[in-house]
Amino acid sequence: MPEFVTRTNAYLLRAGQFSSTDLSTLDGHFVEQLRLFPELTGLAIANEAGAFLNVARSDGGGFSIRQRNVTATDGLLYRYRTDSNGQNAAAEGPARSNYDPPR
Repeated sequence: MPEFVTRTNAYLLRAGQFSSTDLSTLDGHFVEQLRLFPELTGLAIANEAGAFLNVARSDGGGFSIRQRNVTATDGLLYRYRTDSNGQNAAAEGPARSNYDPPR
């Protein structure tokens, strides 16, 4: 299943369905894929400019979103928690972890 979802997402990016520069357009899509495929624990994407998006299941049935938008002035990686529908995102502030991707 992970290979199928990865290939599908690559196709959608190449076809122009999503922006490869503004990765924030993908968070809802990743949430929906995680809802459709319960065997997946998370999805992530990064681009050459340093933008990064990771959507993963969190405790309580919601999702954890880590996002670095390269157009933001601080360039920090931010964390959000959502409900089980991927809605009502609550910001947890900038992330500081040894496991976060480099800039």
